[in-house]
Amino acid sequence: MFYSRLILCALMATGVALAQSTFGSFVGTVRDPSGSLVAACKITAFNPATAASRTTVTDSNGGYNLVNLEPGTYQITMESPGFQRQIYNNLELDSRQTIRVNGVLLLATQADTVNVSAVGEAPINTEVSNIAESKLGRELNDLPVAIGSRAAGSTSAFSTLTTQPGVEIDNNGNLSVAGSKPSMLSITIDGISSMSPRNSAPISELFPSFDGIAEIRVSEINNSAEFGGISDITT
Repeated sequence: MFYSRLILCALMATGVALAQSTFGSFVGTVRDPSGSLVAACKITAFNPATAASRTTVTDSNGGYNLVNLEPGTYQITMESPGFQRQIYNNLELDSRQTIRVNGVLLLATQADTVNVSAVGEAPINTEVSNIAESKLGRELNDLPVAIGSRAAGSTSAFSTLTTQPGVEIDNNGNLSVAGSKPSMLSITIDGISSMSPRNSAPISELFPSFDGIAEIRVSEINNSAEFGGISDITT
């Protein structure tokens, strides 16, 4: 009887740690020089850092959707018979980010490839309505609050979250995002929830150190059903 109760408690505890995605996606529409939609165009997303690639084709409306991609720097290639191959370089994809990359294929000539360098500024995201901001590991290490925290002997980057717009510490020492209650917040590390089942607050002991963080993304409001809370912090 004792062991049965122990197993039941373990199963109940694991139900709280819901896994969530840290992947991103590319979407877009492909047209020809006259503005007509190009169907069955081959779209390939390639990550040079990992040599991973994903391929799809545009539908009858010239649209494509490449989902479940690891965060990183990507190259998007568009190919269709009778057109020059189009390549978009240096596309930075963050966790849970959706980036639109539209293409205009030129008619085939002697030059069969057109290389397009991505704009350095962050693209305006029209695919989702939520407000979010990301910081990479190098940025976290260079923040003054991070330098002060390490000087005080702490290796936790938990305090750096308050440098994100809309993230504050309430009177009880809990995180509050966009004015919401701490219980309305979800926090995940590599897609696994780190929220305590006892007090609906993040377990600070599980938060990784500065050197172990690749990216922190704070999604404040208007999140989709993918997120476990009204506001979300993904590490």
